[in-house]
Amino acid sequence: MADIQVDTKEFVAFYKALAQFEPELKKALRKRLMTLAKPVVAEVKQAELNLPSKREMGGTRKKKGAHLGLRASLAAATKADFNGTGRGAVLHVRVSTSRFLTVSGRPRTLPYYMEGRRKREWRHPVYGNKDNWVGQKPKPFLGEIVARNKPAFALAVNNAVEDVVKEIQAKIK
Repeated sequence: MADIQVDTKEFVAFYKALAQFEPELKKALRKRLMTLAKPVVAEVKQAELNLPSKREMGGTRKKKGAHLGLRASLAAATKADFNGTGRGAVLHVRVSTSRFLTVSGRPRTLPYYMEGRRKREWRHPVYGNKDNWVGQKPKPFLGEIVARNKPAFALAVNNAVEDVVKEIQAKIK
């Protein structure tokens, strides 16, 4: 999981006051922030699909009862969550481990190993052969992309807040 945070006391106070003053504006702000996150999520999904592989796969289309491949499962399970908390606004871009388990049939901790968030490499049998196990090195994708997009997203959040303030000022007048 990678976070984009606008962590200021002013934003916390603003976000809480917005709920009391005009709940619809708070809902619109939340929706706008989620919309701003869509390009970041799309870029992460594309990076997941482009992770290097030694094996050529057909398509990513899932047959009934079958599971998706590793890269397609990572992309299918990637999502953004917005949480306006006491710490400020936090936008999580993450791979949902429960969704990953559902679409891939693989252990739910596998995305952590792929990102390199575990201390050791992950081990798996070669093509299901339980006598031949190999270690897999991590191939980080999530943190790099979110860090690269963080300044632009922070600016977009500031613009969204300014627009909400202008709407409030227009309603007051």
